[in-house]
Amino acid sequence: MPSPQAHSFRGPRRAWTLAVRGALLSVLWAVLVEAHPEGLWVGLVAVPLALAASLALSPPGPTGVRWWALLRFLPGFARRALTGSVDVAFRALRPGPPVSPGYLDVPVRLPGLSSRVFLSSVGSLIPGTLGVDLDEGRLTLHLLDARAPAREAALEELRALERSVAAIFGVAPAGGPRP
Repeated sequence: MPSPQAHSFRGPRRAWTLAVRGALLSVLWAVLVEAHPEGLWVGLVAVPLALAASLALSPPGPTGVRWWALLRFLPGFARRALTGSVDVAFRALRPGPPVSPGYLDVPVRLPGLSSRVFLSSVGSLIPGTLGVDLDEGRLTLHLLDARAPAREAALEELRALERSVAAIFGVAPAGGPRP
């Protein structure tokens, strides 16, 4: 017997999901084949197959994402991406880049795999960091500079990101209030 949630994603909502995903996959395909006519013909088969796989792997349903929180997050995301890029360029171009590499293990207070994976991904935007391991309750970051001031700054930035991710997913970090 279908679950009660399954019925709420039939009809217009399912059609909307199919249309949006189909359009996004079609645009992605056109970009990948650089809009060459030969490649677009292959897309007539590839896009429906990709759409079917998309629906099988991620069926329509509530995402748990708070879209306004995500929109509020985007300017900070862009700032972090730019700052991280400039930091890496500075380190690469400077004759003796200030590096003292190391690892930082951080307890992750977010519930749910999706929010933790998202945190790990955006955590790599912190200048000089890269998420290298994520388990049930711990994120390991590789730091280009693991000395105390840079380590503390990375941890502080990660906690700020954790609060933003919690707001996006509408969850409460362990030991903190729900956003």
